[in-house]
Amino acid sequence: MMARINQFEALLDELHAASIDKGYSEQKPLVKSLTIREVMAKAGIDADKVKPFTGKKPAKAAALPDANDASTPATSRHEMLKQTIVAHAAAHDDLNSAISEQMLNRVLKMAKAGQLTNDQARRTVEYHSKGLALPTDVMRAIASNR
Repeated sequence: MMARINQFEALLDELHAASIDKGYSEQKPLVKSLTIREVMAKAGIDADKVKPFTGKKPAKAAALPDANDASTPATSRHEMLKQTIVAHAAAHDDLNSAISEQMLNRVLKMAKAGQLTNDQARRTVEYHSKGLALPTDVMRAIASNR
């Protein structure tokens, strides 16, 4: 074990001697580093007027949640769809207004949910393609599904 330590020390001595031969000096004299205040003074900044940087951003007051952003439960969404369909059917007191794409999609969603029959959905699609108003029995079914 002692022989290994001596070999290691000998290797270190050789490396050190080789570095001196290549022109590297023993060790360069240490230069005193500047303080933060001295660096700021050289940059022309008044250190007394500057707040120290802590790495943290100032805390902001938490915003109140927006009621429109909150997700609504499925029952409320169905109720809103029903109300929208009824409102569309009674739009401007003209019960003969043509079925829009949105209205058709909502009726089909209600049919998938089992709130309307397949026949009612089929006739709604047919009336939409002809540019007619929502069938009366579909309007009644929508209104009675509350």
